[in-house]
Amino acid sequence: MITHRPAFSDERARASSLCEPSSALPGDGETQCFLAVKSRPVERIVGAAFWRETPTSGTTFEWAMLAAMQGSTAETEFLNALADHTASLELRTTVWIEPHSPAAQILATAGFREIAMREIFTAKVSAWRKRLETFPAHDFQTAPLTPEHAADVQRLLTGCGYSESELNQGFATATGENPSLFDFPSSAILIRAGSMIGVCLALSNPHHTHLAIASLAIAAEQTAIEAGVAALIRHTLAASSPKEIKDFTL
Repeated sequence: MITHRPAFSDERARASSLCEPSSALPGDGETQCFLAVKSRPVERIVGAAFWRETPTSGTTFEWAMLAAMQGSTAETEFLNALADHTASLELRTTVWIEPHSPAAQILATAGFREIAMREIFTAKVSAWRKRLETFPAHDFQTAPLTPEHAADVQRLLTGCGYSESELNQGFATATGENPSLFDFPSSAILIRAGSMIGVCLALSNPHHTHLAIASLAIAAEQTAIEAGVAALIRHTLAASSPKEIKDFTL
């Protein structure tokens, strides 16, 4: 038998080993935890969800089930129970899911709906370099992305599909072995008159043969947007020697 309930304080560590909660930002509400618990033959956590209320993006959550229960009715029942428990909130998952994947079907069955989509395009770097040659130098400066740019990045990417928690997690993991969204050497910022007006969040694979652009944004009030994009791409390509570039468009 599986029951659904809020986690006790001494259960959060075990729940985190199944579902790692994303980092919270200053001002976020307290992180909450909800469990699916199988009582026999011994009590065992088989599903966990974490959520927190954020000032600008509502309530974001992540969840996980034991591998044997992923895609099962038990997972649907767990998400239904989570939705009932948080009925006064509007939940939004932090996870990007393939449209026709089992996880997408589970969410749809539990009453969730799609609110954003990512389209993925790929191109050879040689084609990118040839295209960039058509853009002359402009009065922009580029520089590597650093942790100190977090607030400006969040400002520039408001409404671009990433929650504050996702970006915060991206900055927290950008120097680790497994970056969640981008790495600092491959990413760049765009500067004009001493102010940061653009950003390119990018991630290179371990062998630097492929480069993924997670997001690219320039302040809407700025002119010469194409030239600014070209400057950012030049910087990211100079940071490594990729053969292919992959663009995640939101």
